[in-house]
Amino acid sequence: MRFRVLAIASLIALAGCHQTAPPGDAPSNVAVEPGDGRVTVTWNPEPDHTYWIFYQPGSSVVPAAPGVAIVFDALSPQVVAKLANGTPYAFIMNATWSDSSAGPNSPIVVQTPRLAGADWFPGAAFGTTQNINGIAFSGSRLVVVGDSATIFAGDYNYTSASPPVTAWLQPTTLPAPATTNFSAVTFSSQFVALGTNGSILTSADGLTWTSAATIPTGGANMNSIAFGAGLYVAVGTGGSIFTSPNLVTWTRVANGGNALYSVSFLNGGFVATVPAAHYSRARTAVPGSRRLRVR
Repeated sequence: MRFRVLAIASLIALAGCHQTAPPGDAPSNVAVEPGDGRVTVTWNPEPDHTYWIFYQPGSSVVPAAPGVAIVFDALSPQVVAKLANGTPYAFIMNATWSDSSAGPNSPIVVQTPRLAGADWFPGAAFGTTQNINGIAFSGSRLVVVGDSATIFAGDYNYTSASPPVTAWLQPTTLPAPATTNFSAVTFSSQFVALGTNGSILTSADGLTWTSAATIPTGGANMNSIAFGAGLYVAVGTGGSIFTSPNLVTWTRVANGGNALYSVSFLNGGFVATVPAAHYSRARTAVPGSRRLRVR
């Protein structure tokens, strides 16, 4: 995707070179879906047309006016990024073909990017009565895990807000016993599912799963797993903390006896949660990471 701000004088200079009549109709069904620091623009494309998107902050925009940003050679769906959340933007489109000048403009559409999580939509049901305990996202695919070896994978549709995932698929290969309860899943360069018994499964696509080295829990239930700075961290009951750089060897980290319910990698360190009564516990260092805040 290429962006340019073109001075109107440059377009006027090129106008005399056009030999083909411009398109007779404006781009149809132009829609702008808001996202986090971005929007997704869709329309009904026609063969042999080259589409142009013009936009700027505010409620109005004029194609090729000074200061107006342009996406040229746009393809539906087109993501327009690096926008300010909470700021309205006006979008308008037109099209050319061959060496023609621009055809009619579409109606102006005003949309406001917003922080992720501001809007929620119902999704397609998983089709299971088991508890769903964890979710991870690869950038294009979602994987959810739950009790009794429950795993579902679904592709995220950036152009469909309701629902964003239209179909959930079950694994084609799943080596875990049917009694395994999965408590969490994370994504590094692959999906990594964690069983409450310390079992670890990995998958490149969320459908074909293989076993990795089991965490030596000593009877503790494992509740959460995260990845960051080249390190996997899993936490569980009894203050259990285990780390691994490769899912082959796991190292126990000394910690107090409070149950750890979840762990995430944030701002260069791992953050784990414990019961509210122990929210102010001290930080605990983790080998291979800057810090682990246990709260």
